[in-house]
Amino acid sequence: MNKGEDTQIGTGRKYGLTPGTLKCEAFTLFDQGYSPGEVRYLLRHYKLTHGISFASTIRRYFYTWGRRQATKSSSKRDGR
Repeated sequence: MNKGEDTQIGTGRKYGLTPGTLKCEAFTLFDQGYSPGEVRYLLRHYKLTHGISFASTIRRYFYTWGRRQATKSSSKRDGR
């Protein structure tokens, strides 16, 4: 197993995602500090099968990732 696969599995477990999916790869890059624009560039090889644009998909993933980050930090402050 290489480092990328190990990181994907860790991100998948952390957020409840399937490793190797576009969402999991995007969340992994967001965790590493990449911006939505950089993630869009790095993952441009993915082909979406539905009618939503790739840019809006990445924006939606970034919003979801940010909401999960806020939830985790509020849980830590509350002592959960």
